[in-house]
Amino acid sequence: HSHSLVYIIRDFNYLLSNDDKNGRVDHPIWLMRGFGKAITDANPFDIPLQGHPFMWWRSKGTIDEVEETLDRAMSRQDLLDLFPDCNLLNSFAIVSNHSSIILNLFRHDYLSKKKEL
Repeated sequence: HSHSLVYIIRDFNYLLSNDDKNGRVDHPIWLMRGFGKAITDANPFDIPLQGHPFMWWRSKGTIDEVEETLDRAMSRQDLLDLFPDCNLLNSFAIVSNHSSIILNLFRHDYLSKKKEL
């Protein structure tokens, strides 16, 4: 058993459920089950997400538009216990069909912060 602290942040290209998708065609159930089993076996925990729930899109603004949560950040519980306010910020990217994601270890409330005069 390793005592190192680990975050996993990556584009998995798989969905855990159809809630991870906004589009016309559901994702194949057998793919979601396989990915879910692999994740469950590793026992990581999703890091909470701030911002838009989908990080990848195709055909934006058309009838064929699809958005998916392909990118995830996960960690072991011991690391989440050390940084209880950590979160993932989904930041819109202009030149890519993937959003930029930023891992915050400390509390940053970007969505409700008001500008100071």
